[in-house]
Amino acid sequence: MSVELACPNCGIALTRDTASMICGVCGKVGDCMDGIDCFADPNYYWGEIPRDQMQRVNEFAKTSNWRDAVETLVKNEKLHEYICSPSRADFQYIWDVPHDADVLDVGAGWGAIACALAQNLGTVVAMEGVADRCRFIQIRAQQCGLRNVSVICADFQRPPLAAAQFDVIVLNGVLEWAGMAGQENPRDLQLRFLEKMRLLLKPSGFLCVGIENRIGAEVIRGAVDHSGWPYTSLMPRRVADVWCRYKQIRYRSGANLGYRTYTYSLSGYRKLFREAGFASTAAFHAWDGYNKPSLLLPLKSPKPLIHFAAGRHLKRSDWAGRFRKLAMKTAAKTSVWSKLASEFVFLVYKT
Repeated sequence: MSVELACPNCGIALTRDTASMICGVCGKVGDCMDGIDCFADPNYYWGEIPRDQMQRVNEFAKTSNWRDAVETLVKNEKLHEYICSPSRADFQYIWDVPHDADVLDVGAGWGAIACALAQNLGTVVAMEGVADRCRFIQIRAQQCGLRNVSVICADFQRPPLAAAQFDVIVLNGVLEWAGMAGQENPRDLQLRFLEKMRLLLKPSGFLCVGIENRIGAEVIRGAVDHSGWPYTSLMPRRVADVWCRYKQIRYRSGANLGYRTYTYSLSGYRKLFREAGFASTAAFHAWDGYNKPSLLLPLKSPKPLIHFAAGRHLKRSDWAGRFRKLAMKTAAKTSVWSKLASEFVFLVYKT
C-alpha cells in the first residue's frame, strides 16, 4: 500500500515540491524531516521522559541499537516493557482481517504497537504528533527490518490522510485526550475526532480502542485519572472541572487545564460510538489493562466471564479465597463485572 496523503485542512490530494507537501488550495502544509513527512510543529514535545533525554536516546539508537538505547538511557525500568514489548499489540489476535490489512496506529508513541503489527500485517502507518518520538519509531522500524512501516508526524485531530484507506485504526489510550483539542465541550471534540477516524476507514473497517472505564473498579479504588488526581472521573463533570482548575496540576500537558479528558462507562462508550456514526461495537474487558492486552474477556454475554471465574486460580484457598471466587461468579452472572471492568478494548465497526 502506498499511503495516500491529503491536506489536513481541506482534504484534497497533496503534491511534493522538493522537501515540502503542497496543497493546491492551502499551499505548503508539511515538510519532509529526515525522511518523515511532518505536518506538526517539530518543536512540540510531550513524553514519558524529558526531551533532552529523548534526544539522547535517539542518538544512541542511531549508532547502536534502539533496545540498548532504551535499556541504557531510560532510567524508569517500568517503562521498558511499555516501550519494548510486542505484546502491547496482542489485541490483533481477536481481529478478523486479511494478512495484508492496512492499519493506522494513531498516537504511536515509541512504536511498540506499530512495529508488532507490521510483523504480521500489511502496511502500518504510525502517526505521532511528537517529532522526536517519530524519529525513534523510524529508527526502530529500520533496525527491525520493517519496510512496511510508514511514519507520519501529525496532530491526531488533523490527520493528513485520504479517506477510506485503512482496514483498522488503533486508538490505544488516545480517545480520552481528544477533548483537549480546543475549548469546546470535550465530548463534542471526541465525537468530531471519531467521525474523522470513521472517514479514514474502508467500508468494512473498524477501530480498535483501548481506554479506561469511567466507573471501573480501579478508579473506585483510587487510581489516578487523566486529570492527575484520583476520583475525578466519578465526579459530575462540572465539579471535576472546578476541582482541576483550582488545583492546576496540568497533568502530562500544559493544555490539560480543567477537566477535559472524558472517559465513560460501558454503555456511555456504546452511545458515543453510535453518535459518531459507527454501526456496532464488540466490547472486551482488558484484564491486565489495555497496554497488556494478552487476556481479553468478551462482554457480549456472561458465559465467558463465568467460565473464566470458575477456572481462575486464587492464591488463597481459605474462606476468603472461596468468597472471592463466589463474588466473581456472581458479578459475571449479574452484569456487575462488565459494568465495573477497569479497562476496555473495543472493536468499533464502520458498517
